[in-house]
Amino acid sequence: MVLFLEEIETIFKETLLANMNTPTTMENASTDYSKQALPHFKGTIIKEVALDYTQEQIDTLGAMYETASVTNKQDNTADGKVIFIGEGDVIFDLGMKSDGVVPYNELKKDFPNLQVGDKVSLYIKRQENLEQKLEVSYKLAQLHHAWQMLQLAKENDTAVEGFVKRKIKGGLVLDVNGLEVFMPNSHIGNITPGSDDNLIGEKMSVSVVGIDTHKNNAVVSRKKFLAKEQEEQQRELMSTIERGKTLLGHINSIAKFGVFVNIGGGIKGLLSKYDISNIKSIDDVSKAQDEEGNPLFTIGEEIQVVVKDYNLDKLTIALSTKLFDWARLPDIIEPSSKVKGKIVDITQSLITLEIISGVHATLKASEVSHGYPRPLKKVFSIGQELEVEVLELNKEEELFTVSLKKLLPNPWAGNVEARYAPSTKHKGRICVLSKYSLLVELEQGVDGRISQEEISWTKKKPDLGALFKEGDQVEVIVTGVDTGNRIVDLSLRQLIENPWHSLQTQYALGSIHKAKILVRAENHFLIEAGEVQAYVHRREIPRKAQMGDTVDLYVADFIPEEQKVIFAAAKSSGHHKDEDSHEQAHQSNAPKAATLGDLGVLQKLKEDLAKKRKQDAEKKKPKVKQKGAIRAKAKSSKEKETAKKSPKNPTKE
Repeated sequence: MVLFLEEIETIFKETLLANMNTPTTMENASTDYSKQALPHFKGTIIKEVALDYTQEQIDTLGAMYETASVTNKQDNTADGKVIFIGEGDVIFDLGMKSDGVVPYNELKKDFPNLQVGDKVSLYIKRQENLEQKLEVSYKLAQLHHAWQMLQLAKENDTAVEGFVKRKIKGGLVLDVNGLEVFMPNSHIGNITPGSDDNLIGEKMSVSVVGIDTHKNNAVVSRKKFLAKEQEEQQRELMSTIERGKTLLGHINSIAKFGVFVNIGGGIKGLLSKYDISNIKSIDDVSKAQDEEGNPLFTIGEEIQVVVKDYNLDKLTIALSTKLFDWARLPDIIEPSSKVKGKIVDITQSLITLEIISGVHATLKASEVSHGYPRPLKKVFSIGQELEVEVLELNKEEELFTVSLKKLLPNPWAGNVEARYAPSTKHKGRICVLSKYSLLVELEQGVDGRISQEEISWTKKKPDLGALFKEGDQVEVIVTGVDTGNRIVDLSLRQLIENPWHSLQTQYALGSIHKAKILVRAENHFLIEAGEVQAYVHRREIPRKAQMGDTVDLYVADFIPEEQKVIFAAAKSSGHHKDEDSHEQAHQSNAPKAATLGDLGVLQKLKEDLAKKRKQDAEKKKPKVKQKGAIRAKAKSSKEKETAKKSPKNPTKE
């Protein structure tokens, strides 16, 4: 082994011999510099020296050296013990071969009363150099600990303290334990714009949101710290809240669906429009008025509310003022009792009744009638008073449901099928008119339905709005009873005889009729020709034809069993704008009889169609049969040739 320092050889020999005989510690090996003058290290003579050690001794000495330094390799810091205090320097024993020296100016601010024996955390900049000096620094140790503290604060989501040093573009620079960190403007928190200059020199707690160890940069946020602090305060306040507790708050904002109330600690509860008493309009709370016509709520107004429900995880509170009204509800109101209420709201599925001021009951559509459910808005109106029976009442949960049909007789409990047997005739009042059907009230709780198809024998889609109106009295005939849906199936057209067989003469094959276009769809048209309506394919109608136009069509087929007339485009069909040409073609509105020419054309079309079908059938026959036909054809040809050669041939005679 070759070393470069003469002094090191002597130190290594003494250390090795001491280790072989008695255990050596760094404390008894260190020199007491407090009783001696500082040693003066001369310039080192560098030369190669050959040491006469065995390999085992060399390995032992190396292991001792590594063990003495291992505690300093993890974070490059160590606790140094003051062994001498001079005028300009302080010497520390770090438990290594060499002692560390730190300028007293680095220490006197934090350690004004530093004494021998005190311990100070130092940063090891470099292990022993060529001059056997250990380079340490107190300032670097402080910075190192500051970085460690920032990293722990970010990992544990804890706050750190610092003060604002200066303002730069985009934010502020803070000093956190000697480290300069950056806080963007967006993370300063609740301050007025332009007032960040007043923060310089101020101490504040911040949260660490980002660390870049490679660039020695850190980003902090006061906004996040304030939000976390507020959340902790809110959770502490929420732990004291319980259902039914009365709170005093101030109105923070008013929305269409309710009022937000600040109850303290940054917690805002929602007073929903359904939980507000004495409100005339439950559609828009912002427009709600009291009995005198004044706004029901104003921003900043003090209001007393009751906790209806809350959620600790989401930090939300549902408030109510109705609970004060529910306490005024008479005790005689209980399930099965009768109460009166005024309708304050109607939706598609339920009615809201105001029983007393601030207390509302729910009437579902299924509890209105024993019969088929009708559209509620067509039967009831706002302000109408109803007497109902209480189904369920729970003041604590503000649950109040009622029923109207409980007070009405149930006609479906009897033998409805016998009273409304098929083919029996009845009279009723049209109570609901829609585009595709009529709802007819036959008696209280029993309604009948007439579909669009059961209005007329000859009209495919009659215009119900033009034929009927709600309140009309009609006579109907029963076609069936649907007890499951509690509805009677009715018909109007079956009151008269089916006219289709009598129409066969009027809509004879080939007869031309004047047709009006009623509905235009993608592939067909709905037309009306005289007494009947029919669907016609779009190819039979001129391309420029519009709804309401009139075209000429002829009857291609008439099928009374299916109640169907098939129309096709007449040869002279088109937009007949010239009235004179109409008069020449049709001298009257009566259908024109088919001419012999028209019948001849139809007959030719039928013959051509039959011939084509026969040809298609021949093509689809098996090949074996085709060969048989060829043989038969050949045989027929031979017979003809024989007949020509026979004696009966006049030329040969």
